[in-house]
Amino acid sequence: MIELELKYQIKNPSLNLADYPVLKSLHQEDIYYDTKDYQLIRNGNFLRVRNNDRIDFKLNTDDLTHFYCKETSFKTVEIQQKCDEINAVFKAIGLPCDQQYKNFNEFVKANDLIVLSPIRKNRKTYQIDDKMKVSIDEAENIGTFLEAEVTVDAENISPEYANKIKATMVKTLQEKGLLSAEDEAVNIGYVELYLEQHNRPAYELGLYKR
Repeated sequence: MIELELKYQIKNPSLNLADYPVLKSLHQEDIYYDTKDYQLIRNGNFLRVRNNDRIDFKLNTDDLTHFYCKETSFKTVEIQQKCDEINAVFKAIGLPCDQQYKNFNEFVKANDLIVLSPIRKNRKTYQIDDKMKVSIDEAENIGTFLEAEVTVDAENISPEYANKIKATMVKTLQEKGLLSAEDEAVNIGYVELYLEQHNRPAYELGLYKR
């Protein structure tokens, strides 16, 4: 599965979404980790722990638009049983690790990782049509954003096909009055947005920039 996402910084947060079913409303805490020399963000890879419950690896697919990625997830409580699988992901992105660990803290220590950025946001997600979901995020110390997402049942897609889907998503959002000319497209993630404001040297090392 490949996720395709669009993100806009919303200039008028008072969007009329009353006609769309709310799928969920929640507070998310995403803690991103990296090596001390920022090898993950340098290569466009991300390691995230969401709500202290799930470990997500978002892996670079050589797409410099930051429009889609491959994602692999593990439950934090299953980390001891999933050591070999997690080590395999690290090896795939050039960070060999053959150690065994009982919990996430041991995993962090074994790989000499540091906290890259804490992303805390209040999110409300709506079902816009049979294919697209839209989330409105109030991101702490960053801003208000609209994030649209569709999922493609494929292992790989061409840039041309991705751009075609992107254009359809934008058109749908505009027709439904969820995007205006004043809203600013954002081609980087919350990690980069956070680093741009709070850790400029790390931001400059990252693969993805405005």
